[in-house]
Amino acid sequence: MVDAVGTFKREYMNSFSLEEGMLELKRKGFTEMDAIKVMMQLLHIDLVEADRVVRESDIWTKG
Repeated sequence: MVDAVGTFKREYMNSFSLEEGMLELKRKGFTEMDAIKVMMQLLHIDLVEADRVVRESDIWTKG
């Protein structure tokens, strides 16, 4: 999980975009569940909210 968090944080710090951070996770082979865990950890949100953020993202809805 540390790799997923680090990957997301690096991209987010460059772009200030959740979408870009999640896109980088997907590019590196992380799953939607990894993205949900990252959102929970970094945004301090619960599972339901993190799941909503990830599932509503264009990154995961487009193949």
